[in-house]
Amino acid sequence: MVVVLTKAKALNSLLQILSHDKYNYKGGEIMEEEIKSKISVELTGILERVEAIEQILELKAGAQDARLQVLKAIHIAGKVVPYKKFWEIGEKYGYDRRGLGGLFAWKGRGALLTYVAGDKVALTPEGEELLKRHDLAD
Repeated sequence: MVVVLTKAKALNSLLQILSHDKYNYKGGEIMEEEIKSKISVELTGILERVEAIEQILELKAGAQDARLQVLKAIHIAGKVVPYKKFWEIGEKYGYDRRGLGGLFAWKGRGALLTYVAGDKVALTPEGEELLKRHDLAD
């Protein structure tokens, strides 16, 4: 999600609204510069919050992409890979060995991967379903 909102754009839009007859304060207590100053302070705060939210969303999307890429690579490799190959795939997408453990216990929704035959890792039905939901598997 990208929000294209510059402080100048927003300030100009608000000033246009305030200059409308309904909000015309000519001769009143509120001066145009005071209004601009207050709007500027508010917009700065809003834009800072939007930027913080965008950063959080980008981090979450990056983590989701890495998880999906690991699952996709295992899917392409035949849905079962030796444990060493699993580590290599994980490292390719930025995981360390400890981080890969999260794919075996996925927030109570069921594991995305499981151990098989002692030294192999396989996609679970939940892992397959996640790939299908993201159009990454047939």
